[in-house]
This record gives sequence, structure tokens and C-alpha cells, in this order.
Amino acid sequence: MTMTFRPLLASLGVSAALLTSASAQALEVDKAIEYRQDALRVMAFQIGPLGDMAQGNIDYDADEFALRANNLASLAHLPWEAFIEGSLQGDDHGVDTDAL
Repeated sequence: MTMTFRPLLASLGVSAALLTSASAQALEVDKAIEYRQDALRVMAFQIGPLGDMAQGNIDYDADEFALRANNLASLAHLPWEAFIEGSLQGDDHGVDTDAL
């Protein structure tokens, strides 16, 4: 290999690494948004019966209430790890999110 091709190959390698890094960051943001939205949906599933019992829409069941409350307590920390930089509303990631 001649000396003139080495700088070209080196710059191509650096460019490829930067593009791969940018793509990985975009994928990470997409996955973070999807993860936190899914975690919040699971939490909403647990909250639904609690709210219905509190509002009198369904009969109060102490065992069911305790189960849902414990499930919710176990899930409460999950979405927070996915509020990463670049994943909020207006961060130009192309994913629909209400996260401010």
C-alpha cells in the first residue's frame, strides 16, 4: 500500500466510526423512549383498578388493592432511567413523546 492511500483509509475509518456512533445514539434514544412509554403503560394498568376503587366505580377489594399497590411500587423506578439526553419532546429524534 502506498503512502497516499493510508491517510485516505484512516479518514474513512474515522468517518465510519462517527456515523456508527451517531446511528447507535439514535437507536438508543428510540429504544429509551419506547422503554419508558412501555413502563408507563404497565404502571397505568396497575393504577386503573386503584383509581376505579377510589372513585367507587368498582367495589373495594383490599387484597386486590394491596396487590396493585405493591406492583406499582415495584415498577415506580423503571421509567426514570430512560429519560436520557436527547429523548425529550423537541429533541429532533422523530419519535412522538410528551416528555418535557
